[in-house]
Amino acid sequence: MKIPLQGHFGRQDTFFPVKDAEEFRTKVNGSGGDFELYIYEDAGHAFLTAESHRDKLDQPRASDETRKLAWSRIYSFFDKHLK
Repeated sequence: MKIPLQGHFGRQDTFFPVKDAEEFRTKVNGSGGDFELYIYEDAGHAFLTAESHRDKLDQPRASDETRKLAWSRIYSFFDKHLK
């Protein structure tokens, strides 16, 4: 993959292990890609899901600070790559 990618994963995710994300990053970056990987210690799977849908997930809820940090990184990525 030669397009820039960004991933946000929760260390407490029981659906998609962080180890798998790290392996994917290694493969992408090893083939000349650009994959930014962020791991959040207090987050589970789909931690940026709207609160109205959180009750359908059996995953740890990330702190407000973690969610704000993730969104700021996403918006910065968009600003950099979508102009």
